[in-house]
Amino acid sequence: MTDRPILFSGPMVRALLDGRKTQTRRVLNWSVGDDLRAYVKRGRHSSEGGLLNVHEAAKNGAFRYSPGDQLWVRETWRPLVGYGAWDLRIRYRADESEAHLTSDIDVGDWRFPKAAATGNVSPLFMPRWASRLTLVVTDVRVQQLQDISAADSLAEGVECETCRAMNESACNGQGCFASVDAFHTLWDSLNAKRGCGWDANPWIVAITFAVHRRDLDQLETPND
Repeated sequence: MTDRPILFSGPMVRALLDGRKTQTRRVLNWSVGDDLRAYVKRGRHSSEGGLLNVHEAAKNGAFRYSPGDQLWVRETWRPLVGYGAWDLRIRYRADESEAHLTSDIDVGDWRFPKAAATGNVSPLFMPRWASRLTLVVTDVRVQQLQDISAADSLAEGVECETCRAMNESACNGQGCFASVDAFHTLWDSLNAKRGCGWDANPWIVAITFAVHRRDLDQLETPND
């Protein structure tokens, strides 16, 4: 089990808070080796269970993430100093909510970021103790981006107007082609400029998780 940070945009943070997002896809880091890359591509079209073995490798952490990992969410934020001897509030940009941190929080050698004096602070500079969401990984899969299903598109947190208009018996939470289109648009808005857009169909790690509205150090507290 590994603890690590993970970044999310404002709309995706809101989807996590709303309970609409239980999956995320990240472009696969091939630093694990070219041999494994070739094995993944060969296994995808193999009748010998090659891809299944790759999924087992993913679950055992070969692709950085594995079940049981705890991911603390980094998001755009702003620390605000109050009037007490130790009075710090955190404002989260995604929904403009605030958290009041008390003196029992161990901030270590943290220093107040200069950017906070004039506005919001990048997620890159959010310390773990300021995070309000922790994701516990339950499943890891390796696939190409365009292999996503309609149901998985909905699990990515997209809002599909067509699915919303369908009655429950027609959609049944499984999505439709329109939900895949909505994910396509979302993915390109975040990744196309990096050369990893939908049309490039990159290999990705699909991570499924349970959302906890708690800092990583407070997971023993009952979830909201």
